This record gives sequence, C-alpha cells and structure tokens, in this order.
Amino acid sequence: MMVKKISKIKTISILTGSGIKMNGNKRIINVLIFAALFFGTYLLLVGFDLAVDFQTGLPIFYGLLFFVYALMLKFGWIEKPTPQNRKSVADPFNHLKIQDHDLYINKHKIPLVKIKKIVLDKVKALDGNTEQGLVQLPFNQQKGQIPELWFDAKHLKSLKDFLKQHIPQAEFIK
Repeated sequence: MMVKKISKIKTISILTGSGIKMNGNKRIINVLIFAALFFGTYLLLVGFDLAVDFQTGLPIFYGLLFFVYALMLKFGWIEKPTPQNRKSVADPFNHLKIQDHDLYINKHKIPLVKIKKIVLDKVKALDGNTEQGLVQLPFNQQKGQIPELWFDAKHLKSLKDFLKQHIPQAEFIK
C-alpha cells in the first residue's frame, strides 16, 4: 500500500481581503520574517539603550509581542489551542484499523510492538452533558502529537475488546 503525503494549504487573509496560499515551510519563513520585522520595529521605537533597560524596555517588548501574537491568531498563522479542536466521530472503527503489524489512528501509524500503554476511558463532552470515549497513545507521540481518537462512548467496550485482541501486550490506563 502506497501512502501519498499531501501538504496542507492554508489561506491567510490579508487586510486587503486577498488571500495567499501557503504550505507549512513558507508559513514558518513568513513567521520568522514577521518576528525579525517585529524585533526591528521594537529596536527602532525604543532605541537600543532602552531595549536593554528592563524597567522601560521590557513592558514595551511584551506589549508588542502580545500585539504580534494577536495578529498571528487573526491571520491564521497559528491556531488557538482550545479543546474545540478535538473532533468526535460516531464510529471509531472507521478511523482506527490494524494493518501490516501497524495501528492506524486517523493520520498516525504506530507499530504494534511499540505500543505499551493505551488510554481508554469515558470523558465528559465539551457540552458537559454527554460522555465521549477517548482512546489515546500518550507514549507513542509522533512529531509532537499524541495519537488520539474521540468517539461515541457506546463503542467503548467493543473497542477495548478489539484492542486487547490485537495488542495483548498493552496496558490500559485511565
């Protein structure tokens, strides 16, 4: 099976309303350019003497930094870390499969022999009224992301049985 990697394309809205399509590398370069412009503007505004004076320069620096962070959030250069970023699925078996000695959870591929602990539990949904199921592999991070899947809690028992059958060495934790 050949897996084709497709880079995500983000659209950044500029104040004029036009958009620029950017892949991940260009976005990082733009953030670095923006940071350099920010620091240059800071030095021009306060002068080098004030920049090293912590009583005056530091509050100005943090004020400008907060302003830059707000702009970056507005233009979509960074995502606001919120629990709303998690997406729940109705049937976890459509998003989780075992194939060729690997476990696939959404876009993550984890070799079965490397899985030692699995988080599998019921948690409160964002609305606070219902419960969701959560399967997570916190000790098998990939590129700084924890493989996880939020799903309808009614599939919790069948998912646990499925995982026990295919990954018997794994310890289930809450």
